[in-house]
Amino acid sequence: MKSLRRTSAVLECADSCQLQYIAWTRANEMLGHVQLRKRLYRTRHDECAPILVSGFSILPAHFLASSCRHTHVYHRLLLLYRYGLQCPHAILAEDKHLPLFEEITKEPFTPEYVAGGSCQNSIRVAQWMLQEPGATMYFGCVGNDANAKILRECATADGVRVEYLVDETTPTGTCAVLIEAKDRSMVANLAAANKYNIEHLKKPENEALWKSAKQYFVEGYFLTVTPDSLLHVSEYAVSANKSFGISLSAPFICQFFTKPLLSVLANSDIVFGNETEAATIATTMGWEENTPATIAKAIATKIEKNFTHDRMVIITCGADDVCVAIGENIMTFKTPVMPAEEIVDTNGAGDAFAGGFLAARLKGCDVEKCVSAGNYAAQHILRTSGTKLTGKPTFTF
Repeated sequence: MKSLRRTSAVLECADSCQLQYIAWTRANEMLGHVQLRKRLYRTRHDECAPILVSGFSILPAHFLASSCRHTHVYHRLLLLYRYGLQCPHAILAEDKHLPLFEEITKEPFTPEYVAGGSCQNSIRVAQWMLQEPGATMYFGCVGNDANAKILRECATADGVRVEYLVDETTPTGTCAVLIEAKDRSMVANLAAANKYNIEHLKKPENEALWKSAKQYFVEGYFLTVTPDSLLHVSEYAVSANKSFGISLSAPFICQFFTKPLLSVLANSDIVFGNETEAATIATTMGWEENTPATIAKAIATKIEKNFTHDRMVIITCGADDVCVAIGENIMTFKTPVMPAEEIVDTNGAGDAFAGGFLAARLKGCDVEKCVSAGNYAAQHILRTSGTKLTGKPTFTF
């Protein structure tokens, strides 16, 4: 099995707003690095090639980048070790992690806020790549606070229409992202993100909006909050002959939320994952397959599906080849070489890849072009802190 370079989550269908804090640390013994690629296929969905992507996820938020590059090594290591964190890694915050969110806003750290949340990142990138007003929309849950205001302003400035459920009693979710050796350890405190519910989707005004989309994309993280919402949208997608994509998001989703994951996968014709997530789902399912390529094929063919066309599964392997299975067929794509010195941090690169990939798919591009679009978007994010989108893309569909 190829070594893990990075963990990434991509999704578009149920992210709740969350504030992400990125603290820079450099504990040399922990490393990680990734790049993502994916692939696309032309099926019955090409006829509705589009402009509208509807996104739902549980972690819409803004990141806080906290830089400690120039602090004593004691401070750099202390955060990771004090809170028992690994890098690269992604976990849900427990009570013991809560002080972290305040600690990284104080000296010797210098915080920086950036809009985030896995699915919201992908939708923002898709909008940026498309450069078409009103091409995307996003659903999630926030609190009635300053963080929610920042999120709304940021997403709107990027051209994304947001339809947030506002919970008056719970603060907007936050996510501490500790950058180590250009990779990240993510600790998510869902807060209001945990309060999203299917009733918000079923409101007539909201239902009319998301049903107008051509493509749906959800993150696996949302299965921890409201799996019935994902099932509701995915079942509609199948009945309306529309494409529904999902990201496996993290190993713990594959391991501990297997039943609801399989239910949604049955309606998902596009699946994104990385090699670690792939290995976890293979182990959980008891499959013999043990390479990214063979696991991609197993996901495409062994998991029940409620549609007649082939499922497409994209497994990224860091800087190594991306494995794509469309039904029984397996393909691989080279990842463009990117000089290590150009990488600022890998946080959000996987989300960006999904956004770029989906944008190209909505433009009716073939698989190779979609992969190229994903790589372009991912490398743009790799060159910046967090998921800032500056200037206009030079990519040509």
